[in-house]
Amino acid sequence: MNELPTWLLDSDAEALSDEQLAQLESLFAAIFPGDPARGIPSANNVGAAKFVSRLLARDAGVYWEIANWKKLYPAALSALDAVSQQRFQTPLKSLASQQATELIQEMEKNLLAGLPPSIDQPKLFKTLLRHCLQGCLADPGWQGQLVCGCRTNLATLPPRWSISTSSPGCMAEIISGNRAWTS
Repeated sequence: MNELPTWLLDSDAEALSDEQLAQLESLFAAIFPGDPARGIPSANNVGAAKFVSRLLARDAGVYWEIANWKKLYPAALSALDAVSQQRFQTPLKSLASQQATELIQEMEKNLLAGLPPSIDQPKLFKTLLRHCLQGCLADPGWQGQLVCGCRTNLATLPPRWSISTSSPGCMAEIISGNRAWTS
């Protein structure tokens, strides 16, 4: 009898704790805040953090980097929480959007003080960005949301955001105001 590969089986298993999910939601809210006035949901509205948790619950046979991500997320979220507590006197999960954005921008440039040297900040930034977007736009078969279950035209994203997939090997380039975040 042929059994389906584990990656094809629908699963509600999650790898991140409630605390880690809340921490990730704080970061994702800054990466993809949405635009309620235009009906564009945020990463948190569509459950992008749950996408990551469910992805991490899959085995390495689904994708070769999962084993590394399973180690990265708990370590990185714990370290970012410590930075947040020291810098803002508040846990990562409770950061204001501007504070989370500040941490993310510094991480992207490898300038976030307080993270252990074992954490490659630009790589962590790209992983968070990529997973946030995948959680928002991925096919529901992969536990993604396609932005609230509808195949939203990327042209309907808020004016400050645009997504380009023209760069080779690049999932997306997000341009926010005068800055570009590329994964």
